[in-house]
Amino acid sequence: MKKIISIFMMAALVLTTGCALGGGNREGEKLLESYLENVDAYETSTRELGEPASYIYMDDRIAVAILYPETGIGQLDTEITAWTEAVAEEYKGMVKEATIQGEPLKTEDGETVENRAELTVSYESYYAGEQKVGVKLTGTFLSPALAHPVDLIKTFNADVQSGEIISIEDVLTEDGKSALVHMLTVQTGVAEADLDQHVFDYGVLTDSGIEIVLNRGDYLPMSEGTKTAFFAYKDIRNLLVDSFDDTRERPEPPEDESVETSAPLEARAIDPDKPMVALTFDDGPGAHTDRLLDVFEKHGGKGTFFVLGNLIEGREETLQRTAAEGHEVAGHSWNHRQLTNLTEEEVKDQIMMTRAKIYDVTGKDSLVVRAPYGACDEMVQGVGKKLGVSFYNWSIDTLDWLTRDPAAIEKEIMDNVSDGDIILCHDLHETTVDAMESVIPKLIQKGYQLVTVSELMSYSDEKVQAGGLYTQQ
Repeated sequence: MKKIISIFMMAALVLTTGCALGGGNREGEKLLESYLENVDAYETSTRELGEPASYIYMDDRIAVAILYPETGIGQLDTEITAWTEAVAEEYKGMVKEATIQGEPLKTEDGETVENRAELTVSYESYYAGEQKVGVKLTGTFLSPALAHPVDLIKTFNADVQSGEIISIEDVLTEDGKSALVHMLTVQTGVAEADLDQHVFDYGVLTDSGIEIVLNRGDYLPMSEGTKTAFFAYKDIRNLLVDSFDDTRERPEPPEDESVETSAPLEARAIDPDKPMVALTFDDGPGAHTDRLLDVFEKHGGKGTFFVLGNLIEGREETLQRTAAEGHEVAGHSWNHRQLTNLTEEEVKDQIMMTRAKIYDVTGKDSLVVRAPYGACDEMVQGVGKKLGVSFYNWSIDTLDWLTRDPAAIEKEIMDNVSDGDIILCHDLHETTVDAMESVIPKLIQKGYQLVTVSELMSYSDEKVQAGGLYTQQ
């Protein structure tokens, strides 16, 4: 097979996967133990409504990752998709305009900016009773050319039965509107005279109350940042219209919430003299991951799943199944931040929080990481060396996030695949799984062994090292 090469090599450490706690790196082991002690306290978004979908984009100037829900409520989904596309285009255009004839982006002082700008958005979603829902999208735009980050906030509320978009004012009586404005001033310190008719624009109906967000700079000095006020339904019952009912039947939590971990797998037979490729899937686990596992189960082969830490909650059984069936579960950061834009401590958190979450759910440690956008510089690799992890990019980018076309995804793979390739896909997209229903059996028919990235590397002439960045020659 083709030789897998290391782009950046650091202190020697042999990679182990599916292993016991840690992998021979004492600092990494101690850190994993400490992160595991706090794994239940990691902040995870409330996502009661819809399935996660994503808008991913990357070029030389900007990296965009917007996570949003597909709710099944027609007008709500239309509005959310339209906002997602509009905000992405706005900031992509902003960065493009900041460059002149393709020249590098520069600061106000004329210094060249090396890092890309970054737009990251995530969401929370709620049922407010049985008939009302709320969605809040929040994010940040970072650019080395800007002195301060730009906060993003967008909220949507809808009526489940009619499918129509509603506002916070629609659930308040006339007296309730003015009363809530007064209560808002008490919580946030904004003078009532400074508030206007847009004060509820960033309000969202949650499962337990109304949340009002005052965006950075709208009503308070920029230095005070974004402020959030919360009003529990039980405390403002007299302000709500009679038709609003926040009661909801909720499933009883399971009596035993402990997670059963899978037993160690026996090594499977791989012929080093036959061609092999690694199918890899980023940004899950998601609604379509189980169907992808079904495809592997039917035809054979194993894949590597680079998961986001903040998507694991609620998908524990999917992750357990992934590991139990012999696939590799690896880290892709906590919330898709571009690691090269972060501090060393933040990079450590992104890697270790996800690593701990994977271990907590599957009982298996992973020393395999894929940095979002493949952005992995000397600083990031230095952190990886200390933690005992190594990084993996790809040799074939299917662009499945862009085309959303099963035929195009299949063509990109089948026209370009060769021995030793690492193939980038995203199991968050239904169209990617549609493509895999054809790609996986076709690759097998062509004689390729479908292996994990760790299996691929174990048959390489190159020795895996902590902090190393690997791709295919």
